[in-house]
Amino acid sequence: MPPTVQEQPLSDYARRVRDALHSPAPASPRMDDDSLYEECMKARDVARWLDVNRKTVYEYAARRVIPCRRLGRRVIFGRQAIAMWLARALVPNAAKHR
Repeated sequence: MPPTVQEQPLSDYARRVRDALHSPAPASPRMDDDSLYEECMKARDVARWLDVNRKTVYEYAARRVIPCRRLGRRVIFGRQAIAMWLARALVPNAAKHR
């Protein structure tokens, strides 16, 4: 019989990232049925989705840590780009093992 693999307990950060990846993006009050518009999120939406402070989202955007686009003074985030960024963050050494 093969040995059973015990799951390592997830850190609080890893648990929040996993939960954010599997939860839908928060709905903005002005969203309509246009799928492209639904993919665009404001810093407030990203902060709610990731359960972090809005200022943290802006700081990460300014340091180019989190994927975003600037539209004048506005910072826009793509839901899929954020999800892919989070997935890469879960496996930080993946590029070294290739």
